[in-house]
Amino acid sequence: MEKYNDILIIGLGVSGKAAVTALSKLKIKVYAYDDNIKNISQIPEDISNLGIDFLFSPEMVMDKKFKLVMKSPGINPNHILIQNLKNAGAKIISDLELGYKYKGDEKLICITGTNGKTTTTVLVNDILNSGGISSNAVGNIGVGAVFELINTTKDFLVIECSSFQLDDVDLFKPNISVIMNITSDHLDYHGTTENYKNAKLNILKNLNKKDYAVLNFDDKNLKELRGDYNKIFISTLEKIESGVYLYDGKIFISEKGVSTEYLDTKDIYIKGVHNYYNIMASIAVAEILKLDREIVKETIQNFQGVPHRLQFVRLHNGVSYYNDSKGTNSDSTMKAIASFDNPLIIFLGGYDKKEDFTELLNMGKDKIKAILAIGQTKDQVVNKALELGYKNIYEIDNLEEGINIASKISQTGDVVLLSPACASWGMFKNFEERGNKFIQLVEELK
Repeated sequence: MEKYNDILIIGLGVSGKAAVTALSKLKIKVYAYDDNIKNISQIPEDISNLGIDFLFSPEMVMDKKFKLVMKSPGINPNHILIQNLKNAGAKIISDLELGYKYKGDEKLICITGTNGKTTTTVLVNDILNSGGISSNAVGNIGVGAVFELINTTKDFLVIECSSFQLDDVDLFKPNISVIMNITSDHLDYHGTTENYKNAKLNILKNLNKKDYAVLNFDDKNLKELRGDYNKIFISTLEKIESGVYLYDGKIFISEKGVSTEYLDTKDIYIKGVHNYYNIMASIAVAEILKLDREIVKETIQNFQGVPHRLQFVRLHNGVSYYNDSKGTNSDSTMKAIASFDNPLIIFLGGYDKKEDFTELLNMGKDKIKAILAIGQTKDQVVNKALELGYKNIYEIDNLEEGINIASKISQTGDVVLLSPACASWGMFKNFEERGNKFIQLVEELK
């Protein structure tokens, strides 16, 4: 595996900082560039004493004639500096590829998909640790992957992989890959749905006969995949011959056509079909690793989900408030809506990722009582909702205004749901900050 004497890290968010911190301990000359750092005084304090050379302009970057560049996941591939570096012959890689390049062949369980990957990553990590296998959950979940890939002492790393990260991998190869689903998302970044899908499928590109892929049988993008690796399918729609499936409210494991009941969904805390997919994928990973089934079942039964994903916040005046700030695309928000039978007052809108709200609003017509349209896409939400015959639509400038309206128009039995179907950028740093603000406002209701 080719290694380099110097490397440029572009972007100093979570992934970039993890990369420079890890690489500074190796015998590699590390350079860093960030559009928002124009001079020494703007260098973040937590990475200012690592012996890194900071470059403060694109011209300084191009003068160095770099051969290897790590692009932080959130930086658009069409960024002019990235294009110039490519044209000058630099190899552009992601943090996953970089960590793998300098560590390689560690035991990796990598999980991707449009929706469900965070919950599945956390649950798989819990199952491994409960089952006696030490592991850390890292990656798109908010923990920089490079540092952990290079420095881990754990038996396994469970990595949540975004399409941004997988778009720039070359040799990266997990031992177990999980793809939850693929629906259109991040078109502002990838340009087309096909590009987005291909980025996700890069998680499989280097697998061999010793490796495993856990795939959603109900997803047309995944059902017919071909590859020289072991496939385990999950399904809520069909009794599959080999894999994990849901039937009549129970989860079964099937091996060569012989099915064994594994778990009753009545005994699971997190509800909704989307969560049953997450659980089945986790069970499939546990089966690959031959973990004790009773320990796995107990871990699943005790699992209460992850923050910002259909997170119950409070019951106030007979109204339930739920934080689903991680609902950053229409498919995710539709799954959230499907989890409730109660009338919904829903926050929709945010950063414009070229999302089409038609399917979501059609699907939600019988459940959505009122819409609180917010953010860059609020006009699109309002226009589409009016076109489809919605009546109770409120344009709001911030969450405070929305909570105030929701508390006035809601009635006993209603659900107030933050599931915006959009990213948070422009109003908030990330979906966690948006969700935490929602929680704070709900908790302050008198």
